Amino acid sequence: MTPDLPQPATGRSIVKALPRPPAYLAPYVEVLGGDLAIEFLLAFGGADMTFPSDAERAKEGAAARMVGGKRLVALGDRLCATRAKVPLGDRWLAAALQAKGFSIAEIARRVRKSDVTVRSWLNGTVQPNPHAKAGDDT
Repeated sequence: MTPDLPQPATGRSIVKALPRPPAYLAPYVEVLGGDLAIEFLLAFGGADMTFPSDAERAKEGAAARMVGGKRLVALGDRLCATRAKVPLGDRWLAAALQAKGFSIAEIARRVRKSDVTVRSWLNGTVQPNPHAKAGDDT
C-alpha cells in the first residue's frame, strides 16, 4: 500500500485538475496515475532504474514496494525499456503540487528548489540565464 501525499497545510479544498504532463513524463502519469506518479517522481527522480520483465521478479526493491510489481512491469513496457533514468520533472511537479493546493514554500521544499525559482516556474516568468552562451536553451 502506498502512502498518500500529505495534505497541504493550508486546509483549502482541492478542486483543480493536475496539469497535462510533458511527453517525457506522460508514461509515468498514464501507468501510475497522477498522485502515484507525483510520489514516484519525488522519490526516484534522477535515479537509474531497471524495470523487470515480469511481476514475479518485481517483488523486491523500493520502487516495487511503492507502486507494486505489476505497475513497475507496465511502466517498463510503456517506456519500451528495461533500464532508464527516471526524470526529475521538477516544473511539472511544481505545477501538479500547486494544483493539489500546496503552497510555494511547500513545493520548493519538495522539489529542492528555491521559492523564487518555483514562483517563476508557476508564473511563467523564468528569466534567461545571463551567463548562457548564444544558442543555449538554459
